[in-house]
Amino acid sequence: MKKLIILCSLMFTTFAVAEVKTISPEIQIEVTEEKNAQQQYNYNFGVIPVNARARHNVRINNTGNRPLYFRDAAMYGQGFGAGHNCWGVLNPRQACLVTLDFIPYWEGYHNAQFAIYFDQAQIFFNMSGFARR
Repeated sequence: MKKLIILCSLMFTTFAVAEVKTISPEIQIEVTEEKNAQQQYNYNFGVIPVNARARHNVRINNTGNRPLYFRDAAMYGQGFGAGHNCWGVLNPRQACLVTLDFIPYWEGYHNAQFAIYFDQAQIFFNMSGFARR
């Protein structure tokens, strides 16, 4: 059991950047208008075969008392994909879902960043993974 816990803990990385957190499966990210700073989260997909797909879902909750207005979303990097249903307005006590995918087409280490921009918050997902044949 100890080996399994150690192995699982090695799969999640943290970087020395302010306000960076490691995300775990199905995490609830709380966004409020008081948190107007950038929020960063790291996720390591581990090792998967070339041309395979690994998926991770993240739920973003508006726990504030004002609506959050979606502005934009962008992917920076290759070998990863992302989707979301955060369009329009995220009212208080509402949530949206972000799906992060690792889809490597060549061997080696991959990293990318997916960003979601609201009027009151910017959320960055730093993703990494290793592909092998």
